[in-house]
Amino acid sequence: MAHYRLKIRTAYNDRQVVLEDENGKLVGIVNNAEVDKCDKRNTYSFKNNDEDQIILALKTLRFWDLNVGKYYVITDDSTEMIKETPGQNLILFRAEGKIDGERFVAKETNDGHLKLLLDKQTICLIEERHGKSGAFIDMHEDIEEGSKLFAVCVLMYFMFKQYLRQSSELDHILDYRVDFN
Repeated sequence: MAHYRLKIRTAYNDRQVVLEDENGKLVGIVNNAEVDKCDKRNTYSFKNNDEDQIILALKTLRFWDLNVGKYYVITDDSTEMIKETPGQNLILFRAEGKIDGERFVAKETNDGHLKLLLDKQTICLIEERHGKSGAFIDMHEDIEEGSKLFAVCVLMYFMFKQYLRQSSELDHILDYRVDFN
């Protein structure tokens, strides 16, 4: 596994989320992006050192979507969709789709990490470590840093974080009890 770290870098009063390898070398930058009919707060781009850009966008949820997120993977050549699994997403994060024709799954583990699979093989594990800033990414060596799959793995972390914020709000609402006495 190759090891990476997402960090917030501040330079000249500008904050960026950067991805560095285990030697501290810059691999890419994550920025907000805009896509029509997608949530502006939850649309991100990953730009690697070759200036290739991949966008992962959360489709704006409507009432009848029943809180099932749909994510668009957008490149210059194609648009693919990853969709949360209805029912399962009430307990743990899980999204599935196809990336370049292969089955892609992003799922939350029981210990709160994000595990990414391609055709049932683990290709990436993302975790936050308490007391350390940023996220730590372990990526299978066969996944090239300039590939669409690499960028999708990195960007799925941000969708996972959005899901956790949303489910935390739902938990708070469900835990709210009214005492009429």
